[in-house]
This record gives sequence, C-alpha cells and structure tokens, in this order.
Amino acid sequence: MILSRETKMFGDKTVSRIQPEVLSLFMRKVQGEDEHTNVCEISRGFNGSSNTLVGSTQSDEEIKSAVDVSPDALASYLVCKGNLALPTAPTYQDLDRPINEYFISTSHNTYLLGRQVATRSKLEGYIEALSKGCRSVEIDCWDGLNGQPVVKHGYSLTTSVSFRSVINAIKEYAFVSSDMPLWLSLEVHCCSSQRDIMAQVMIEVFGSSLITEPLQGCLDTLPSPSQLRGKILIKAKMPQDMNTKDSDKEGRDTVKLDQTHNDAGSMPEKGDESAAVTNQLQRKGLQEDALQKLAIYGAGKRLPHPDAIDSHRNFIYSMSETKLSKRISKEKPLGLIGTQHMVRVYPDPNRVDSSNFNPIKCWQHGVQMAALNYQTPDFNMRLNDAMFTGSLGYVIKAQPEPKQIRIAVDVLLVGGIHGLGADSPVYVELELILPDMPSQRVRTTAVSTHGAGTVFDQNLDISIGTKYPHLAFLHWSIKSLSNSRPMSTQSGIAKVSNLKKGYRILPLGVTEETGGFIFCKISVNVL
Repeated sequence: MILSRETKMFGDKTVSRIQPEVLSLFMRKVQGEDEHTNVCEISRGFNGSSNTLVGSTQSDEEIKSAVDVSPDALASYLVCKGNLALPTAPTYQDLDRPINEYFISTSHNTYLLGRQVATRSKLEGYIEALSKGCRSVEIDCWDGLNGQPVVKHGYSLTTSVSFRSVINAIKEYAFVSSDMPLWLSLEVHCCSSQRDIMAQVMIEVFGSSLITEPLQGCLDTLPSPSQLRGKILIKAKMPQDMNTKDSDKEGRDTVKLDQTHNDAGSMPEKGDESAAVTNQLQRKGLQEDALQKLAIYGAGKRLPHPDAIDSHRNFIYSMSETKLSKRISKEKPLGLIGTQHMVRVYPDPNRVDSSNFNPIKCWQHGVQMAALNYQTPDFNMRLNDAMFTGSLGYVIKAQPEPKQIRIAVDVLLVGGIHGLGADSPVYVELELILPDMPSQRVRTTAVSTHGAGTVFDQNLDISIGTKYPHLAFLHWSIKSLSNSRPMSTQSGIAKVSNLKKGYRILPLGVTEETGGFIFCKISVNVL
C-alpha cells in the first residue's frame, strides 16, 4: 500500500528491497523526521529479524553501509504503536518567559477520587495527578483532631486524610513526571494555630524545594519556569479574603480581565514584595501569619471592584467558570494575553458529579490555570490532556493571529476495534475544535468491518480560518451504523500543532495498549 502511494519516492511499486538512502529520504521528506535518528529507531524496531538494519546509524556513510529493508518490514514499522502521530516525549519550547505567560496544567479537588458530596479523600488523587504531569494541585484544609489539620471536601460526606500525609505524598511524586515548578493551591479553613502547623509541615518536608522568599533578579517580572525548576510554590488567600462571607468556595474572587497593566508600574525593589503585602495587611488591621508568608508569588486576592487590580504581580486571582462566562459576555475583548497577573478558574460548586467545564474558553482569554477534576476522564479532561501532551505541564501562550488551517488525512486502515459484530458498518469522523468558530466535521463513507483490520483508503480534508491556531484540536472517532443509528465507539484528541506529518497511527480509546487505531497519512498546513 505504501509503495503504491509513494511511487515518486520508491519508484516501482513491485520493488522487493528498499535501500537505506531511500529509507532515510522517506523519513525526512514524507515523515518529517530527522533521517539519522529515525533510521536508528527503525533499526532497533527490526532488531532480531531478517530485516535488521545496522543499529547505530549516525552519518551518511553509516546509512550507506546499512542493509536494505523489505517493504513489509517498513509497513510493520509504520503501523506499530511506536509510530504515533502524537509526541511521546517533551518537545522544545521557550521556558525563559515570566511564568504568567504560560498555560499551566491545573487540578481541582485533587484529593477526591469521585463525586464531591460522598466520596473518599485519598492520597491517590495527588499521586495520579502528579504522575500525569499536573503542575498545580489543590489542598482543601480543615481543622482536625488533636490540633492536626486534615484534607477533605468541606460540608459534605467525604472522608478526610491528614495534611502531613498529603504533603509527604506530594514531596515523593512532585517531580516524577516533570521538573517544572509545582503550585499548591491551598483552600484554608483552619484556625490560626493549625495554619501555623501547615506552614511548619511544608517547610520541614519540602526543605529547599519550597520557595520561601522572592528570587533575586525578578523585580519587574515574575520568574520563569526555568528559574523555578524543581521548586514548589504556595497559593494561599490573604486574611481579608479568608474572612469573606461569600457563600461559594474559593472566595468567589473577581477580576477585570481586560486590564493589561502596561502602565501599572513595576514590582517593588528587591526584598520589598513581602513587605508590600505586610503593609497592606497592617493598614487593614490584619496580621499576616506563617502560611501567608509562604505565598511569595501566589497570594490569592479578592478584588471588590474590577478597577482595583493591584499593580504588584505576585498575586493570583480566582473566579468560577460562571463568573468568567459573565465577564466574557460583558467585556470584549478580555485581553488576558498581556496581563502581568495569574488567574485561576475553577468549576462551579453545583458540579457535584465532578464533571468538567470546557477549558478552551479559559485558554482563549489567557487564563493560566483552568482547574479541572482530574479524577473525571470526560471529554473536557481529554482536551486538557491533549493541550499539555509533550509540554511538562507548561505551554507558552501565543498571541491571536488570523490564520488558515488546512488538515488533510488519508484514512487507510482501522484496526483493533472491539465490541462490534461481524460486518458492522463503521465510518471515521474528524472534528476540528476551535475557540472562535463552530466545530467542523467531516467523515468517510461507511465500510463493513472485517477481522483485525478494516481498509478505508479515503481522503478527508478540513479547511477553516481562525485567530487561535495554537488552540485548535483535532478529535477523531470511529462510529458504528449498527441499528441504523450512529454510535461512537472509540476516539482520540490531539492539539493540531502536536500532530506529526506522514504515515502515522492515531490511537483510539483511553490507553494505547487496549484501544484500537487509525492508520493514516497526515498533512497539516497553517498559513
């Protein structure tokens, strides 16, 4: 199939052997890969077979000395799970910009494993989120017995777990999947003495990993992710916000999103950031405790008026998804791309089933932390996974810019589909998801399934204009026409900018091991 489609590359489709030089050219021109690296990868993939290539190809001379490959061996490589269309390792991006110029993978109610009203508070929630590369976890803290704080979902039937055990688990797993800075978003309902205990525990357990004072040299801007590698930062409300009588969780903070602060002044001089916070508290007759002193770059602040945004940048403003939607509807454009502050948006309290909101609107308006329920693998959580694939939990923002996106996918073969009867008609559907345009869908004609693989050999194209090409997502799915009604069986999602060109595997299902796949040729152009 491949040789007949790429006659310009391979010549006669009946060729029995592929020379290393031709294979190297194919990997570079068609697959968009580095020819040296990928010939080595193919060599390792063929190791032990009669089609083995020389195993350490690093130069043109060594490529020429490698043995030929059969067309079947190349086809076997292209349809293996190692040839995914998605990045399997971190991809390069600039990590030296101020931290507010990045989207951050953020968890809400990290301690829960299920519904908000009657479920368990478990350490596993933190372990799973951190293992997935999450870079901001939430800790809901309450007064516990014997003067020791606990973590639980307040005013519900959820169980609790000790604060110290949560901090110990975070210490162990904080940088297993990513060395990018980790934020601890503290929702504190404790008395003064137990807040002090919380501060003591974090200082003791995290040690030098915990940011306890401003970094030198970060006067006019916030520090960058690279400056904060391996560090833990605290987000905690200021006392005036902890005492608010608002009924909703997290202080129901508000913020005017179209404020850019270009003329708001600079950060205080070295060492004055904490002093500025202390002076504000003293003017209000409030005393900063040990916990607030740890919120060096993450002091949670409630703004009583949209125009009252503080000129200092070491604050994080929080709001619910509903309040963000209201801001979007009333104030256009929002212009959060250029803001000097951090913003966190969390699910509405009425999501008792721990479902998730669509995070794309948050990213469209520059919200750095779109907090989702990692314990709920719904479609919106899968969008979040796609956003941060290959990113170590931080994705640099991009300014809106009108572009035309054209995606061409030649659907060649579908395999590994389970749960369908023999000869069940199925089709492939592609959906392009954008923040500023309705979703665009195209589909193949239906084909009857046969055994382990179903041949389609059909072309699909999507072309559309958008101001947010960096927030374009491709959703692919296999749908069945059984019982004369379309039924989605398996699907996958990827950020368009992450898609690799050439002959690739689009995985289906929750895991690559258990799900099926679409074998296709992909071309993406953004002009």
